[in-house]
Parts: sequence; structure tokens; C-alpha cells
Amino acid sequence: MLNFLCAVPILLITAPALAQDVGTAAMTRPTFEPAPATTQPAATTPTSTMAADSTSPATHTGFVEFLSNRLAAYEPIYFIGGPERPNVKFQFSLRYQVINDDGPLAKAFPPIKGLNFAYSQTSFWDLQGESSPFLDTSYRPEVLLHYDEIVDPDKLKLFSRIGLQAGLQHESNGQEGLESRSVNYAYIRPMFTIGDREDGGFFITLAPRAQIYIGDLSENPDIRKYRGYGDLRLIVGQSGGLQAALIGRLGNDWENGSIQLDLSYPLRKLLYGNVDLYLHLQAFNGYGESLIDYDESDTVVRAGVSLVR
Repeated sequence: MLNFLCAVPILLITAPALAQDVGTAAMTRPTFEPAPATTQPAATTPTSTMAADSTSPATHTGFVEFLSNRLAAYEPIYFIGGPERPNVKFQFSLRYQVINDDGPLAKAFPPIKGLNFAYSQTSFWDLQGESSPFLDTSYRPEVLLHYDEIVDPDKLKLFSRIGLQAGLQHESNGQEGLESRSVNYAYIRPMFTIGDREDGGFFITLAPRAQIYIGDLSENPDIRKYRGYGDLRLIVGQSGGLQAALIGRLGNDWENGSIQLDLSYPLRKLLYGNVDLYLHLQAFNGYGESLIDYDESDTVVRAGVSLVR
């Protein structure tokens, strides 16, 4: 299973044009919002002086469809830094919808459209260390089922949307020996939204996650004490304005937890529509910001920019 999950990055990192397509492609977790893309004129195709081979597949068309229809942002994508070591933290994350919405399998069994592969990576860069090394990188491939809506919104009273996500996730840091860390989860995360998050209105999203550990934990046998059996995410704000995201976690003894606060604001509102990024501030307190130091407590504040929040 791990070999299968670890193959996900090979598929996903072939997409260099994320920024143009994360906005409207089959929405990922409703807690995360891509920076609005500035409208660009349609690209023109140069006329070739040679006749095209009619037997060759239209690979450029397939690639465009790959990007725009089924590839989307997943977790927040940001680059932030601060004075505390490790100084720089950055993260990117992609999700790919496996099943074609218009295919016969999806038409015969619609829930299969929720099948996705995803890959996320979080790195810590110690600029003050000798030769400015990367302290740790967490690699997180997963296979999941994702549904933006599992209940007809017309039947909801308190909530404007109820979604669901469930999957198998592997996390490791690619190190060897005493610095190697590895863990596997099976998880489920319902997602409850109140308000209007589509048209710039005020909204609240609550997304608790419950997880169990799968397989060998010999490289980090006490990780349950710090990661516990889930987390709680709370997002409050406006889709086109200021937004606050809170992630809380407790260990299995209701201690040794952590809390992370992310504040973000569209730079296009500060820079007259010229930059489609977010101003991003992140504060972390508690255990396990990095996988290698999951059993150490720290308090860190960093600031920078994000492409997806």
C-alpha cells in the first residue's frame, strides 16, 4: 500500500501550471481558498508549416484537460519565514480526481467520482544553520474520497453545506537511521459550513478529523501521545477578504497538544489588483510542528505569502 501511495507524487508534480487552475477545478477541502486569478487573454496556437500526423494523439489537449478539469489545490500553499529557527517553512499540495465525471463508470456509480490521489509536502529550511540545510521535510501522499456536498443544500437549515472526506494517508520524512520518521493513518473528516463562502460573504467552516494508526510505528512509537487521534479545524472569515484558520490537536492523554493560527488577506486589495497572492501570518505553539521533532514543543511566528489558503 505504501508503494502505491508514494507513487502519487510522480503523477502530481508533472503539473507546473498550478496557479492558473486551482481556483475553479473541482473544489478541494472547503477550508482552503486559492488566490483569485487575474483574467488573461486566451493563448493562441502557432500555425505549423508541417502537416500534423493524423495518427498522433492530441497530447496538448489532454494536458490542458488534465490541469483544468481534475487537478486542484488541496492543502494551503504558502512560503513563510521568521527569526526563529528553522527560519523558513513552505508547503505545497495537489489533488487529482481519478475518475472522469462523464465516463461510463461515473454514470453507473456516481460516488466513485469522489476518488482522488493527493500529495502534500511541508519543508523547514534553517537559514541560520551551517550551509543553510533543510531541517526536515514531510512527504504526505494519500488516496481519498472527497465530496463537497453529501446532503442536498435545500434540505439544510443551520448549515449551508455539509461535505465529507475519508482516506488513507502516509507521512514520512525520507531520512535514515535515528532521524527517520514514518506513520500511516486512516481518517474521516466531515465538513460543516455556515454562511456564504462562494460569493465573498461571511462564513464559518468546522472540520473535525478522526484518525487511527495503521502499520508499524517503531520509528516513532510514542507519536500517539503528541498527534492523538484527530484534529479540529475552524475557518472564519470572508472568501474574498480577511480569513482566520485554526487547527488544534491533543495527544491521546488530552495533553501534549498543539495549536496553529493562520491569518490571510488578499494582496490584490492592497496592491490595486496587481498581485494574486495572499499576505499570510502563521503562529504555532505546542508539539510536533515538524515530523522529526514530533515530541518537542516550540512557539514560532512566521509571515510571508500564500497562493492557496
